[in-house]
Amino acid sequence: MPKMRKKIALMTYHYDSCIQRAMCFIKHGSDYDIELVFFFEYHNEEIHVAEKIDQIRQEMSPFSNVKVSLHHTFSVEDFDLVLPMTDKLGPKWLNLCYPGITNLNDKRVLQQEILKFGKLNYLKSNATHKLTDFQDSDDVIMKPTIASGSWSDNPKCYQKIKFDEVKEFFFDTNFVIQDYVDSENICMISYMSDGTELIMYDITEQECKKSPSGNFYFSHMLTGLKFKDKYPDLVELGKQFLCSAGYKNVRTIYNIQYLLTDQGAFMIDVNLRSGPVVVAIELKELFTGKIFKNGIHFLMGENQVKEELTNLDTYVGYQLFAVDMNTSKPLTNKVIDINMNTAISITENKNSGVFRNDVQVFIQPQQ
Repeated sequence: MPKMRKKIALMTYHYDSCIQRAMCFIKHGSDYDIELVFFFEYHNEEIHVAEKIDQIRQEMSPFSNVKVSLHHTFSVEDFDLVLPMTDKLGPKWLNLCYPGITNLNDKRVLQQEILKFGKLNYLKSNATHKLTDFQDSDDVIMKPTIASGSWSDNPKCYQKIKFDEVKEFFFDTNFVIQDYVDSENICMISYMSDGTELIMYDITEQECKKSPSGNFYFSHMLTGLKFKDKYPDLVELGKQFLCSAGYKNVRTIYNIQYLLTDQGAFMIDVNLRSGPVVVAIELKELFTGKIFKNGIHFLMGENQVKEELTNLDTYVGYQLFAVDMNTSKPLTNKVIDINMNTAISITENKNSGVFRNDVQVFIQPQQ
């Protein structure tokens, strides 16, 4: 009797960013049966995007192990692994697969969990403090509780602003308001869990600045496992925090962002999926990565790939840097060893997120 193939469900919207993330898993998932399950963000959206989903179904036809379906027929019990392709599907994914686990991608929930954990610095926020704890003249920042690419249709978000100007949103659960900290430096630590063990597989130093369009963007990123010796406390605290919130048994990829300041490090974001940079590296085949190649097998419980994922000797990192469109000069002082012969320009037709149209972004491999 032939051995039953394991099955993976990728919960997705029809957006390009979601499909691109799914393609990274599909590319390395030939050992499994994969189902691309479409959900819809808005009421009646299914009718309007039916043509696009048919197009995606055609694009998937060369992959004999890939099936495209709609959420109406989706049952988590049919699959060995279920992953979200966007943070916006995080609540639904958790409710279906891990009922009772709080959604750390929700920035209000995150602040509450940080306070409950008790081992991390935390910022004063409307999620954990009273209205009277803020003065009208306090410098604060407001963000959507669940966001994508540092973007909001509320013009008061993602900027240094006086509390008096956003006080009206204090009890609005769609937003988190917290003390503004004047720092551009971020450390992002990436983990994976196979349901029994949580491993750290990457660390990235990032420089976050205000873009020409008025929101935030990353003018520089430098990644490397060597940074684990630079931030050992943050690596361990992040792991302890995820475990304390019940996430050790939640199989997915995690990215934890810390804002680095003179007063210490503040955890400001937790993503429950891979980031856009590693997706671009994978799909453009800029260099051989291990996040998806080995990661899909680790997430499926094949522990023998763990050493390859965490092996510094075979690690290839990257440097990302933004360049002014008019002057062609880097928008950061942190760029090292630029080689424009190996740097790859990536542009997308949007003015938020990592890849955009208001600055030119380059990626180059770093040994």
